[in-house]
Amino acid sequence: MNKDTNFDKDFNDFWNEEAPKCSTKKKEAEWETFASKKLRNKNTSFQFKYWRYAAAIFVLVIASVSFIYFTKSVAFPDAEVTIVSNLGEKIKRVKLPDSSSVQLYPNSKLTYTTNFRANRKVELSGEAFFDVSKDKKHPFSVTCLKTITTVLGTSFSIKQNPQKSVHIKLYEGSIKMNVKGDYKSWLLAPGEEITYSKNNVLVSNFERFKDFNNTTLKDLISYINQQYSYKIEIPEKYINQKITLRIRKKEMPKTICKTIAEIYDLEFIIDQSSRKIIFYSKQ
Repeated sequence: MNKDTNFDKDFNDFWNEEAPKCSTKKKEAEWETFASKKLRNKNTSFQFKYWRYAAAIFVLVIASVSFIYFTKSVAFPDAEVTIVSNLGEKIKRVKLPDSSSVQLYPNSKLTYTTNFRANRKVELSGEAFFDVSKDKKHPFSVTCLKTITTVLGTSFSIKQNPQKSVHIKLYEGSIKMNVKGDYKSWLLAPGEEITYSKNNVLVSNFERFKDFNNTTLKDLISYINQQYSYKIEIPEKYINQKITLRIRKKEMPKTICKTIAEIYDLEFIIDQSSRKIIFYSKQ
């Protein structure tokens, strides 16, 4: 085995090794030892190539660890966590371990503990819609900035704005909202929303339903496409059919599709990979 092969093997072993918890000074010392043994005996161009490559990776690893560490220390200092980020341009659907579902909007992040079934606590940065599975023994709570929203099983949305304000809308069930450092609690009924901004809380009403009054099915399909980013395929003869329907805003696409299928005696499939909903006639 030649020297280059030995170097590659040593570097690969170093990279895949389980990293122990240690101080920054110790990590730097260990890296210096590795570099002095394996890098400084190479010729200049070879040394520069691998030093630059390894140093870049090392910086990225440390940056990632720091990011996870600080996230844990702020939200759940004594627990292992799972972090879900949406860096794309479309809504990301997340299924939590308790079967609750989350629609995570672009530029948003969700953090929750690995023992989630027993400790249903979530931290949100950004915007999300929650459809929470009922569990009377384990309340579900979402922390966003200074607000803490607690539910047993319900549907609601939370949006954090750049101005450090938080908007909470309740669609189904009931929720309780608290502000860190404040002894008061606010209870919401469906159709109510809370705005928290600069230590002030405002409760107001909002329209939680979307009505289609004798409109074409084409209009409903367009709404589904805009709200959920699904492309709808349906037999041409149904496109201009009239429909009167009331649906809950933030309703799950599958629920809306079931209603359409029942009205027109159709079947449908949802292809998540291509973001398509295909309706077809029953055989």
